[in-house]
Amino acid sequence: LVAGLLKKNSAFRQFIEEAQAQPRCVGMPFISYLIKPIQRICKYPLLLRDLLKHTDDSHQDYNNLVQALQKIEEVVAYVNDRKRLAENLQKILDVQNQIESNEELNLVEPSRRFMREGTIKVIENGRARERNTFVFN
Repeated sequence: LVAGLLKKNSAFRQFIEEAQAQPRCVGMPFISYLIKPIQRICKYPLLLRDLLKHTDDSHQDYNNLVQALQKIEEVVAYVNDRKRLAENLQKILDVQNQIESNEELNLVEPSRRFMREGTIKVIENGRARERNTFVFN
């Protein structure tokens, strides 16, 4: 999405370039700031497990740490699931953009999942030709 905007929207591209040039960005690309919060969420279970390992089960915070670990694990699972769905949607859009057709093509459906991509050989007029294939659920 961001890559598409950077290519198509010159005002957006200029804004991002100017923002990245500022010293407070410490040379990190824009996309890094979008990924960083998600990466942090995935580290919280590790921190909480370590805290639990070093917290006596009779400590007043122990049960709260157990509950916090359960909740953050649910959040991480949700985030990972949504990330997989977004990646799958992007792959379907990429496939859709690769297909040349005279008719409008819409491969995106809520239940559609990309499964596999590969090359097969098809015999046409006695000659073998390679064709890209895409498998969906």
